[in-house]
Parts: sequence; C-alpha cells; structure tokens
Amino acid sequence: MHGNLRTRDVPPCTSPGGGPGRTHDPRPSPPQGCRAERRRGPAARAVLTHALETLGCPRVIAEIDETNRASIAVATGLGLRRFATVQGRLGPLLRYTT
Repeated sequence: MHGNLRTRDVPPCTSPGGGPGRTHDPRPSPPQGCRAERRRGPAARAVLTHALETLGCPRVIAEIDETNRASIAVATGLGLRRFATVQGRLGPLLRYTT
C-alpha cells in the first residue's frame, strides 16, 4: 500500500483534567510530571521506519504546531527537513519531510 502517512501534532496537557487546546484529544491525561508524554522520539522513529521501509511510502510529511518545540526537536532529530509553513485551524503549522 502506497500513500502519504500524515501525523497530527497534539498540544501537551495544560492541567490534570485537560485544558485549553485539549478538547480534540480523547486520550486521558497522564499524571503531571509523567515522562511518557515527553519521550515520543523512539515511537516516532518506529513510525517513520515502518512508513518508509515496510509500506514503501516515498516520503513522510509531519505537520507540527510552530510553538511545539519538543515535536520540532523530535522531527529534526529524525532527519526531517522543514519545507513549508501552512495555516492550520489553530494557527501556523510547520511542515517537515523526509
């Protein structure tokens, strides 16, 4: 199966029960201080490898909220390159590609 794999960046939790910007994310909030929310690099690498090698996608595109520095660091750490800025529903999104 070929095609584009698209990921949507989800803003981090702002309070234990959710908060501004969390209404679109159905996942329960992790406990405050939980490192699991900050360690997405290994999972992102696995998704990238699966898309490129197993599915044979020619490229992967990630759209990341311009204020989400942690996700930008993960994307650049994986070797993705920024190629565009587009307007999202909640503000500017940075596009990165393989």
